[in-house]
Amino acid sequence: MMNGMLTKEIVQEQLNYIYHAIDRAYDNRQTTKRWALTVWTAIVAGMLSGKLVLGFYEGLLVVNSAIVAFWVYEGISGAYGIFAHRQAVKLERLLTSENLETADASEYMYIQAYERLDLKEKIRAYLFTLFRMETVLIFYIFLSALSLVILWVIA
Repeated sequence: MMNGMLTKEIVQEQLNYIYHAIDRAYDNRQTTKRWALTVWTAIVAGMLSGKLVLGFYEGLLVVNSAIVAFWVYEGISGAYGIFAHRQAVKLERLLTSENLETADASEYMYIQAYERLDLKEKIRAYLFTLFRMETVLIFYIFLSALSLVILWVIA
């Protein structure tokens, strides 16, 4: 690579790196959901068994605090997945374009592209993950609603 020139091999290598990052972000989000479900089950099981004695509001606070912590963490992981998807799209378009050799290499490298994002774009992606990704929002709303029903029954 001379003077920042890109070749198809370099672009393909970057794409493979980004595909791996997308897979890891997805796996991290699934692991986060499993841990959230495990912690939620442990708290509810403790309350149902009587070993964790909490009133309705205290139980709601404990359960929802755990849910919110996992939800926030999954939002961060999902935002990284969004950045990786955007970068993959740019690289795929570049790979099929006519101006591969004249493109600025630093614009297409994963870490440099991420560092160029401003805080507003990062926050927008994070909020999108929290409130617009159905698998994220629906899962945590379901856990919270189920917690409310269980606490109402045992209180």
